[in-house]
Formats: sequence, C-alpha cells, structure tokens
Amino acid sequence: NKPFVALLLCYVVQAVGIGTMLAGVQYFADHVVGTDGGATFLFAAFVGPALLVMSLWSGIGRRHGKLRSLVAASLIFAAGALLLLAAPGLPPIAVYLIVAVIGVGYAGQQVFAMAMLPDCIAYDTERTGRRQAGVFTGVWTAGETFGLALGPGLYALILQIFGYVSSSTGEAAVQDDTARLGVLLGFTVVPALLVGAAVVLLRAYRDGAR
Repeated sequence: NKPFVALLLCYVVQAVGIGTMLAGVQYFADHVVGTDGGATFLFAAFVGPALLVMSLWSGIGRRHGKLRSLVAASLIFAAGALLLLAAPGLPPIAVYLIVAVIGVGYAGQQVFAMAMLPDCIAYDTERTGRRQAGVFTGVWTAGETFGLALGPGLYALILQIFGYVSSSTGEAAVQDDTARLGVLLGFTVVPALLVGAAVVLLRAYRDGAR
C-alpha cells in the first residue's frame, strides 16, 4: 500500500521533529526565554491554538484537499520554528505568539494525517478485497510512538554535542554560549527541518494513489 507507506513515513519523521521540540520546552524556557513559568506559557501557546483552529483546518481541507492542506500545515509549522531563531532578541510575548503559529501548523498536521489514514485503508480494501483497518491502525500507532520517543533522544544528543552541562543539585547549571546555541537549534532548526522536509515523502502518496 504505497499511499499508506508514504503517509506513515512522513508522519513518523514529523513525530520525531515534534518530539524533539516538546523535549526542549523546559530548556528553551530556562535558557532562551528566561521568564518564570515560561514552559507553561510555551505549552499553552502551542496547544491552545491547536484546539481553536481544528474546524478552520477542516474547512481548508474541504476546499483545497487533504494532501495540499497537510503540506501547508507542515510548512507553517516549519516556518514558525525557524522564526524562533530570533527568540533570544525578542520579548517573551513575541516568542509565545510565534509558538502559537507553530501550534496552528501542528493542528493541521494532526487533522489531515488522521483524515488521510482512513483513505489509505479504504484504498487497500478496494485493491485487495480485505478489510485490514486494525493492522494499519496498529502499525500507525507504533510508528507515531516510535517517532515521539526518538525525539527526546535526538534533543539530548544535540545538547551533548553542544556541551550542555547537566546538574545534579536540583538547580540549573550555568551554560556557556555554545550550550545555549544547542538549546536553541534543537528547539527550532531541527524540528523545522524534520517536519518541513518530510513533506517530500508525500509525493509517493499522490503517485501511489493514482
């Protein structure tokens, strides 16, 4: 099932990017935003818009198609993540607004990826005459779990490469500029590249469904 494989690969790669960003929220809040409760506001800015724009994304999907809308949502996420490179020079409110844009993109990713999965199952049923929804759903869930689990490991690797100093005292250790750069890049560029570049894999979805 070529459409399913293409969609799954895209979704898993994007899950790695999302997992990487989520793993870095506390680090980004402490070392880049630098405000009390920063992590809470970052999570709220990310999830809040996602809940509010679901119906909006559904309307966009009906007008422009699920595939094109998934690509658009992914690129919004990636663009927002790249904008956060400017976070060290921005006031916290501006950072939260950019994160809200990322949340809008994330909402679209979830809406259209989950909407395209049943299409892949229906395509397989038509092609083979067998109903295998449980198999496809199980593989999908396993892939998503794998991607989200890999993200924190990737972020930890980035911190290690950039010399982040762990603390065993319960208080944040002092970090040099290189370590703070690692915190920033792991939260911005890496998720942007993973989420944005993964849309290339969707070309096989379109070709396989023909």
